[in-house]
Amino acid sequence: MFIPSDDRSGFGLSNLIIKTVQDLGLNLEDCIGQGYDGCSAMSGYQALIREKYPHILYVHCASHSFNLALTDSCEIRAIQNTVGTIKEVYNFIRSSSVRSQLFEQAARKLNEKRNQLVVVNESVALSSTQSSESMTIEIKCKKVKLVNVCPTRWVDRHVAVETF
Repeated sequence: MFIPSDDRSGFGLSNLIIKTVQDLGLNLEDCIGQGYDGCSAMSGYQALIREKYPHILYVHCASHSFNLALTDSCEIRAIQNTVGTIKEVYNFIRSSSVRSQLFEQAARKLNEKRNQLVVVNESVALSSTQSSESMTIEIKCKKVKLVNVCPTRWVDRHVAVETF
């Protein structure tokens, strides 16, 4: 469920989530725990929830903590250099709307050429168990924008490396 929010402060999020939970017919008196990442808005939110419902325990998200620990503990120089290069290129391109537009145009052209190669390679490699649908899925997966390297989400790092 996605709920848009104009007020992303702890107070705004607190009111929005309490209202949403109540609209769903749930009772926060029955809630025993809450867990989020450590951003300031969520820290403020959990504190406000604890004021109204002191029995609801707060636990920092274990996956988020694990990702932060992995990020801090990565000492392989090649990986550090790769991630650093991706961040620098992303920031360089995204800091200018002209560079962003030129990059997207170049990526589209490159993907058009790649798609032609993929179609040729896939059509040659098609066996009785494969279909042209798998070829279409492959073509739709091509990226035209760089993705920033998120320090806390390894899936985003994977996508950033893949699109780089």
